[in-house]
Amino acid sequence: MTDVLTPQPPQETDLTKPLLNTVLRFSTQALEGLDGRSPTLPEPVAKTLNALVSMVAQLQDPDSGWPSDLPQTPETIAPYVAEEIDRVLDAWSETPASPTTSLLDAIAPGGWPCHPSRYIDLETWRSRLLWTVMQGSAIAMQWMEGLEGTVIQGHDAAPIQGQVRLVPYGILTLDWPIAFDLTTQQPPAALLAPHVLIQSQTAETQGLDQTPRSVEDLLETLLDGLRVTTPRLKALLDGQTVDVLQPGRAWQSGQIQLQFGFEFIPHAVSTVHGGATPTSSPSLATQFTLQEPERTALTAAVIDHQRRGAIAQRAETWEAIAQMPTAQSVGDWVYQACHITERLRHPALTYHQTLLHDTILLSHWQRWLLWHLSRSAYPVMQLLGGISVQLLQPGTPWQVGTLRLWAGLHVITDEQSRLVDLTTGYLQEQPHPSIHPDAIARPALGGRSDIIPVDALQRAVLDQCCHTPLLEQLRSPLPVELWEAESDRPTPATLQLDLQLEFWDIPLR
Repeated sequence: MTDVLTPQPPQETDLTKPLLNTVLRFSTQALEGLDGRSPTLPEPVAKTLNALVSMVAQLQDPDSGWPSDLPQTPETIAPYVAEEIDRVLDAWSETPASPTTSLLDAIAPGGWPCHPSRYIDLETWRSRLLWTVMQGSAIAMQWMEGLEGTVIQGHDAAPIQGQVRLVPYGILTLDWPIAFDLTTQQPPAALLAPHVLIQSQTAETQGLDQTPRSVEDLLETLLDGLRVTTPRLKALLDGQTVDVLQPGRAWQSGQIQLQFGFEFIPHAVSTVHGGATPTSSPSLATQFTLQEPERTALTAAVIDHQRRGAIAQRAETWEAIAQMPTAQSVGDWVYQACHITERLRHPALTYHQTLLHDTILLSHWQRWLLWHLSRSAYPVMQLLGGISVQLLQPGTPWQVGTLRLWAGLHVITDEQSRLVDLTTGYLQEQPHPSIHPDAIARPALGGRSDIIPVDALQRAVLDQCCHTPLLEQLRSPLPVELWEAESDRPTPATLQLDLQLEFWDIPLR
């Protein structure tokens, strides 16, 4: 393939060595914004902030009756929300936010720092950054997994079909730049040039249509969404100064930057990263329809969850304002509420649109659920991929292997029950290997010796995932109507999420 853009790390450098042995020192906390903890607020504060943002959204609505000659600014809106601001201040003074810990912390590879630290090894930073990128955008996660697409390299060039993959990569610049793919930990493969056209062959690519778009335009759309959902990535997208320590060398001052590109693998030689990706499955051709009032209730819950997440990400600013309830800070409060209101209208945050379709492909639902699971917490994402542990079950000796969170979707009708593995999209006929409920596990990473009861870890995973209304709804059977490809009428059915820890006596590679 010609006409591509390729980052050039030094040829004589073994990239695995800097990843494993390099320590980074930042000017602020190393894991700030990348620590895997979803932002939270005390319930009374979240409730009053939610009311304030809702009021601002109502005032900004074109049909709200706002005078046409009066600009909508924080200063003009402030008098109408004074009562809501007073309630927020009262809630914040009575219930200060406090950090919470979770049993999940014990299984996070690399461990959680006991105190805020400016130091982090490059491999842990890479893993946390990958989760942060994935967490911020369902669109980015779909492209990072790889999608069927067509590439057109020039006006006279014939379209080429294959697998298109979004490549997030870091560039560590010292004496020379070293580029590493966040997903594979290797130098990025040949990346498509900015003018090359990409057309997704995957229907309804999470908010993107199937119109051919240039690499440059598509990347800008994806990055714009990430800036909205994950504002703390901005420093890394722009390039961040960092001190670097490598074995045998003194501290060096350098720069680290996050960049993105697209990799294309033609079908003739296509091998998808991480193994073959299923393109079809008997169950994935199935469509289903959500019934009322389930659709209305679930959509409202998702939108409310989305708003609270946006509010929580601004929590530091809100709290700073709360410390100075002056006339100026009232305008600042409204400014923040306006900012959140505008942000919630961004296409990157319209995840609830999936719920509004008359019919939904089960394959789209599967990918959407997997994204919700992966973004719920950094340790959950690690468990979905598997972590190395030592396991002791009653009646057996210690075993070394891989502990994995198995996620499946039960599709149940009166005549049959089907089980879809969310991580592969395949139908699964045999039950997944179970773990004795009285078993204990010990992470085999980083020299840690935490002893974790498996049943308690299972409950911690479920508790974390249930903060997402869609996953909480699917803990119980969700009534739907299935539309099979070979049938002209729907079949009553239910969908239910199954999350179980499983163990394989095969070490994680």
